[in-house]
Amino acid sequence: TTLHQKYKIQKKVKEHHRKLRKQEKDKIKKAGGKIAYLKKKDPGVPNAWPFKEEVLREVEEHKEKVAKEKADDVLRRKKLREKQKKALLSGKLSMTPAQQLADLRNSAMNRQNAYELQEDDMRASRRGGDVENTKRAYYRELHKIMESADVILEVLDARDPIGCRPVEVERYIQQKDPNKRIVLVLNKIDLVPKENVTAWLKYLRRELPTIAIKCSTQAQRQNIGRAKTSGATASNNQLSGSSECIGGEQVLQLLKNYSRNNKLKMAVTVGVIGYPNVGKSSLINSLVRTRAVETGAHAGVTKVAQEVQLDKKVRLLDCPGIVFAKDDSDTATVLRNCVRLDSVVDPIPPVEEILRRCDKMKLMTIYKIAKFSSLPEFLQLVATTRGKVKKGGVLDTEAAAKSVLQDWNAGKIPYFTNPPTVKASSFEETSVVNAWGKEFDLEGIQQVQVLDQACVSFDEAF
Repeated sequence: TTLHQKYKIQKKVKEHHRKLRKQEKDKIKKAGGKIAYLKKKDPGVPNAWPFKEEVLREVEEHKEKVAKEKADDVLRRKKLREKQKKALLSGKLSMTPAQQLADLRNSAMNRQNAYELQEDDMRASRRGGDVENTKRAYYRELHKIMESADVILEVLDARDPIGCRPVEVERYIQQKDPNKRIVLVLNKIDLVPKENVTAWLKYLRRELPTIAIKCSTQAQRQNIGRAKTSGATASNNQLSGSSECIGGEQVLQLLKNYSRNNKLKMAVTVGVIGYPNVGKSSLINSLVRTRAVETGAHAGVTKVAQEVQLDKKVRLLDCPGIVFAKDDSDTATVLRNCVRLDSVVDPIPPVEEILRRCDKMKLMTIYKIAKFSSLPEFLQLVATTRGKVKKGGVLDTEAAAKSVLQDWNAGKIPYFTNPPTVKASSFEETSVVNAWGKEFDLEGIQQVQVLDQACVSFDEAF
C-alpha cells in the first residue's frame, strides 16, 4: 500500500473513533449521568493526616450503617405490601362475584372522577389568568373604534336581536357625541322565517335605521358573490338556496349616501361592533367581496381592531366581540355563542334552557330519538345515538350536552324570538329616524326594496 492510502485509512479510523466517543457521551447525557472526565475526583484522606486510620474506619462504618438501613427499609416495605395483599385477598374472597365486580367498577369510577376534577382545575387555572386582561384589551379596542368612527354598524343576530343588542353602548355613544350615527344590521336572516324578519325590522326601525342582511358563506378568498336583492324582500328560497350575500348592496348604498350628504368630511369611517360571533367580520368580507379579515364559527377569532378600506370614501373598522352586559348569566352567554365550547365548565344548564325554548318534536326529529320527559333522559338518548361513551360503557352526558350546544351554535336547532309589544323607546324615535333618514337617504333605499319585492312577486306569479 502507498503512504497516501495508509494516511487515508488512519484518518477514517480516527474519525470513526471520534464518532463512537460522541455517541457514548450522548448516551450518558441522555441517561442523566456525568462524563468521566467531568466528574470531580475524590482526593481521599492525605497520608500526613494524624488520625487517618480512625477516619477511614468511621467512613466504612457509616457506609455499612446506611446500607443496612436501606436493606431494612426495603424488607419492611415488602412485608407491608404482602400484608396488604393478604388483607385484600381475604376481603375479596368473602365477597360474591357481583360484589367484586361492583367494587372494581366503583374504584374505576373514583379514579376517573379524580382525574376529571384534576383536569378541570388545570383548565380553569389556565383560563383564569388571562380573562380579565383580555376583557380590558377588548374594551380598549372598542373605545378606539367608537372615538374614530363616524358611523357605527351594530350587528345583531336575527334569532335574538334584543338579547345581543348593547343598549348601554348606544346610550354612551349618543351622550358622548350626538353627531355619530348608529345603524342596526340584522344578520343571519336565513335562520328565521321571513315574517319574523319583517316584524323585527318594523320594531327596530322605530328607534334606529335598520337593514336586514345575510352574509356570504362562500369559501373562496376573492370575488365573493353579492346579490342585488335586499334582505327585507328576499324570498325564503333565495335565503336558503344561495350562498351569496343578500342585503349587502343596501348597506353599501346607505354608507355611500351618507358620505355624499356629509359635507364636513371627504371620507367616512365606519365601525362595526356587536357581540361575539354575530357576523361582524363576515359582514366586512361580504361588503369588500374578499376575505379581508379572518372569520370563524367560534367566538374570539378577532382579537384586535382591524382596518379595511372599502373605497376611497369609506373605511371599515372591525372590532373584537365583547359581552357588554354585566348581569348576564353563564347560560345566556353560552347560548349566544359568546364563549368557546371547550371553556364551558358545565354544559348541562344551557341544554336545559334549550329544551325549555324549543319544541320537543323538533328535537326528536333532529336527533332521531324516542320521546323523552326530562333533561337526563334526553342527554342519555343523545349520547346513545351519537356514541358518547366513557370507559366502562358509561354514557357521557357531558359530551352529549356539548354536541347539542355545538348544533345550537351552528343553527341546526331552529329557534327565533318574536319582537315585544310596542313601548316607549330609549331614543326619540320620530326625530332620530327622520333626521338620520335624510342623511342616509332611507326613502330611496326603501323605494328600491319595494321595486325588488314587486319584481319577486311578478317572477313567482309566472
